[in-house]
Amino acid sequence: SPLPPLLPVASEEGQFFTDEDCEEAGVSRSASQPAMTKGGGAANLLAPQGFRRHFLNTKADQKGIPPERRPGAWQTSFMDTIRPLVLSGYYDSILGMTIDPETGMVRTLEAGSVSTAAAGITLVKSFVGTGIMFLQDGFAQGGWLFSSVTMLAIAVVQGLAIARLVSCCKRLGMHSYGEVARDAVGKRGEFAVQLSLLLNVFGVCTTYIAFIAEVATSMGLRFRYAVLLQLPLLLPMCMIRTLDNMVFPNLAANVLILFGLAVVFGYGVEDLVSQGVSEDITAFNVPTSGLFIGFAAFAFEGAPMQLPIRAAMKQTDHFVPLYFVVIAGVALFYTVFALFMYLPYGKTQSEAQTVALLSMPAGSYFTDAVQLTYTFAVMLSIPLNFLPGARILELWIFGAGDHSKRVCATNSIRIVCVLLCALLAAKGGENFDTMLAFIGAFCTLPIQLIYPALFHMKLIDNGLTSFLIDLFLVSVGVLTMFLTLLYL
Repeated sequence: SPLPPLLPVASEEGQFFTDEDCEEAGVSRSASQPAMTKGGGAANLLAPQGFRRHFLNTKADQKGIPPERRPGAWQTSFMDTIRPLVLSGYYDSILGMTIDPETGMVRTLEAGSVSTAAAGITLVKSFVGTGIMFLQDGFAQGGWLFSSVTMLAIAVVQGLAIARLVSCCKRLGMHSYGEVARDAVGKRGEFAVQLSLLLNVFGVCTTYIAFIAEVATSMGLRFRYAVLLQLPLLLPMCMIRTLDNMVFPNLAANVLILFGLAVVFGYGVEDLVSQGVSEDITAFNVPTSGLFIGFAAFAFEGAPMQLPIRAAMKQTDHFVPLYFVVIAGVALFYTVFALFMYLPYGKTQSEAQTVALLSMPAGSYFTDAVQLTYTFAVMLSIPLNFLPGARILELWIFGAGDHSKRVCATNSIRIVCVLLCALLAAKGGENFDTMLAFIGAFCTLPIQLIYPALFHMKLIDNGLTSFLIDLFLVSVGVLTMFLTLLYL
């Protein structure tokens, strides 16, 4: 008889047979070939480094090494490791329920599987994005001293607010913002949180579109044409219905963004060393200082993702200490980055170059390459930010369930949303500073400060001190929004 295959046998239809199928058919299997369970043996082999992991596990089986004593890298691919970091909570955070990305059906929240170290990396990734590129102009609006102090202060109060929100989650045994809001203040509170998260999502997408157009204008394109030219790429990308398709693009975008930040920061350090501090700097720019508060709030754009990242962790008790470490480090990095980008160029040049990416030497192929790769990375990030907003609108209109029969209707909703974001970017881009400050103050600050303190005040009674802290956070959030509105 012919030798049994070392890999599962495929039928003419491409279906792979496992040990159970072979036994039913009376076909033997080589003793050196370990059994492959149903549900993905072949898929595991096709994954990156799949054959290598299969070989190592085969050798381990022959030597009698149990699976629990083998390295974790032998069991899962790198992409499987980062997938929870890319996918975690994009539905849970906004909807207050766990939605299957393919079917649209409500499903049970899975237990956390992300390590503390991986969660820390994800927290950093959720904060450090395009917002950092606007801080050079933000420091010009606020002045270097006022902006530095404000940036660190916002990090502190946001850390306090997230700690209050986590306390509410622990008390209720819940994981999502929407669930906490519903239990604290009822359906109206849940709707307010969902609306704020929706505005935050679409506000970020609008800013990203305007950012790309701003960079394109430095290459000779008119701003509105640059917005229009993005639509042929954005519209198909925003039709994606599962985040599984965004794992590789998201990873590539993160790498390109980190590379762009490193290059821009390097140029800033070089210019500061060679040119020194510009004479055109100010410590406190009173006429426009209020705008920087909106800039700083927008820079911490990852606020909606904090609870889902906590829910994805194996050890959720480590989240709050980890969060304080991460946000302190991110705030310090933001401050140093902005100072090195503002001090060499001064107020006038920094205001003229709203995006720090434009501070690099013009007319260089390397500069053009960095700007193009960074804008491409930002474009890849837009669908990942857009998808939760599209899903919440679909749920509001159609409810939870299988949306496969409503593809045309849901596509129409997404097309309208993309066009609306593009229209707002084209109009608001003419006053980019004002648009950015408005989105930061009115779309991000309520999620960061006001709602967590209100919910904690409503759900947990820890005495007068706790009440005063909650009142302080709410007051800071409302006052900040009011001050930003005065300066718009």
